[in-house]
Amino acid sequence: KRKAVLYCNPNAGLIEVATGMSLSGGNVVPSGTKSHPSWADYYTENGYDVFLFNYAGFGRSDGRHFCAIGNPTRARGVIGAIRRIFHFIFLTFKPTPQSLREDGTAVGKHIVSDSGFSSLVIHGESIGGLASSGAARALSHSPTTRDVLSLVICDRTFCNLEATAQRLVGSWTGPAIFALAPFWNLDVTGDFLSANCRKIVANDSADAIIADASSLKAGVSLSREICRGESTAKLGWTTEAPLTYRMADWENVGVNDSSYVKSPYASMSPPVWPKDKHITSDEAFHFAACVRRIGKVATAEKRAAKSENASDEEQGFESNGLEVQQSEVASNGRGVSAVWKVLACCDGLCGTPLGFPVKDSFDSTVTWLCCTLTLGGQRVAAAADRRMNGSDQQRNVIASDFDSRHPGFQEEESDIMIHPKPIPEVLEALKQSMASNNVSIKSVEHEIRYTTGMLQYIVARLSSAPSVESNTKSMDLQDTLGAFLDLNCGHNNPFSDDEKRQLTGLLIKATCETSNN
Repeated sequence: KRKAVLYCNPNAGLIEVATGMSLSGGNVVPSGTKSHPSWADYYTENGYDVFLFNYAGFGRSDGRHFCAIGNPTRARGVIGAIRRIFHFIFLTFKPTPQSLREDGTAVGKHIVSDSGFSSLVIHGESIGGLASSGAARALSHSPTTRDVLSLVICDRTFCNLEATAQRLVGSWTGPAIFALAPFWNLDVTGDFLSANCRKIVANDSADAIIADASSLKAGVSLSREICRGESTAKLGWTTEAPLTYRMADWENVGVNDSSYVKSPYASMSPPVWPKDKHITSDEAFHFAACVRRIGKVATAEKRAAKSENASDEEQGFESNGLEVQQSEVASNGRGVSAVWKVLACCDGLCGTPLGFPVKDSFDSTVTWLCCTLTLGGQRVAAAADRRMNGSDQQRNVIASDFDSRHPGFQEEESDIMIHPKPIPEVLEALKQSMASNNVSIKSVEHEIRYTTGMLQYIVARLSSAPSVESNTKSMDLQDTLGAFLDLNCGHNNPFSDDEKRQLTGLLIKATCETSNN
């Protein structure tokens, strides 16, 4: 049966991008990639017909249904160019978010109705995720197209454009975009979650353009965990932590010890599974404040050790007052610096160790936590499935299922390179630190206890039978959340061979099930 892929280009990308011409120029094949230098090559070699198009307003398109005013043919020369520029700027400004959605939907309908394909995959990269999610939402609810739509792939895209601008340029850009274009609907998360079809979220947490906290991965996770699926408005926007945490951070005291603002969260306890099915925003921000405080105390401890030893040989990476350093300074191995060394490397199961969002901001840590709870369970369920060799028996999660490190990883580690540590291993280190009599540990006792409780909640929740069942369905493209594909290829770069193998497996599942239906 004939299968088709509709590819929606990244920002400023013409159709040539899908055929291998990179945005920086030329046909670029990254090192380590043995085949398929472009999406067109990849899909055609896997038996798909590939449909490419330029958005209205891109290339030679001026965004209208005809090429010149009153003339069905494109007017050439200076006069024609002036007409197009005038019409484009003052009469029908395109592309817009809505025009991108309409373009993707129109081409998708054409493929289904006029070309006779039995299976359609929509792949949107970067800003193409806006077009692909909008088209998938429209096509999946149309009686004439919903049975043919097999899959939508939102590849390294954002939850909404304002959030991306805030993280890339500055927090002022979110309100500025809304003020300049109040009627633009820039919400990709809402379209993605509303699409009634199989889905994939592909994300690189180290993306240099779309910050992890403004990615579609973040939007989906925040919507499910904090908003309970009720809203997708302003997800990923920069969000201030409660004043008591900001003041405590400024005063450099414990999270509940600000002398200016009385903390209403002094008696807060971490969530407990299965009593608490989701975490609250207050619990998430308390966790963010606790781990940030541990990092700041660790930084002070390391600086004190350097001063005492009068040694400048060790070098760390410092940002926003936090330092993540792989060489241990505390001589007894039990100080806060030793705790932070382990905690900063805690694997969030979605591509980012805990230390990176903690250095960034409170709300980035909240996003890390929500992603771990919402999408991280897919990696745990997949590990349990591999361990049981795909058996039909109920999957019982064990501690090793949280460990993504490959055999022999110890030989690769050094003072400057440490693999992310699985949450159960981090928990064990935190418990050992609390059993010690180290004075500096006592100074952050509340913070360590709350952090330990939150990590215990993560392990208990992701190990539970309902969570394993739900995440297995997501991996098999059988629920509304979709499969999560963790990438390491950067923004707009081709997938690695391993990432393409994972994508191929999901494509086979999606298109085979559509054909069988």
